[in-house]
Amino acid sequence: MPIEHNPEMHRARIIETAGEVFGEAGFRGATIREIARRAGVGLGAVHYHFEDKADLYRAVCDYALARSIGDYRKAVESTSDPKLQLRRWLDVFLKNTFSGAQPDWQGRLVLRGMTEPGPELPEFIESLIRPHHRLLAGVMAELLNMRPDSDAVLEFTLFIFGQCFVHHHLRGVVDALRGRAYTEKDVAPLRDQIYQFIVAAADAHAVRRRKKRK
Repeated sequence: MPIEHNPEMHRARIIETAGEVFGEAGFRGATIREIARRAGVGLGAVHYHFEDKADLYRAVCDYALARSIGDYRKAVESTSDPKLQLRRWLDVFLKNTFSGAQPDWQGRLVLRGMTEPGPELPEFIESLIRPHHRLLAGVMAELLNMRPDSDAVLEFTLFIFGQCFVHHHLRGVVDALRGRAYTEKDVAPLRDQIYQFIVAAADAHAVRRRKKRK
């Protein structure tokens, strides 16, 4: 069925285009009119599928999550060993980063949501960030032998997300400081470096906890 007569294909095209516009302009700067223009549809078509800009933003976050979290879940669910889960989680992230497997707008959408929070922040957190955090927190909770909602688990997950943020969004800076660009060939050594740092920190944290109990 041609896209002009297929409501679901219309909806998908609007979401993809909205993701690009939200990634470029942020939630505040994006307009329904610009999204419709770039998607090649009328304003009525956008409002047929989405109540307002916030509703469209929610759909974009849901779409981005559906496209991004599957590989991470498979990595975590492929083993019960939390260290191996962490290693495989990092492997997925770094391969996605250096292979360009995810569309550019998804990275920009996350960057905008983190650095320019606005009225869309609660939706951004609940729809896109918290599911990823919950998955990684579960891994770190097992590794640290602590509750997933503990402060220590949160700090470890934030550190890991920070590493991811730098390598994904500041690649030009990292490459310049390094003197050469990271490529897919660097995934394994970089993964191992980050992994070893986190595991060493987790081991040190466990030692401190044992000392406090004495």
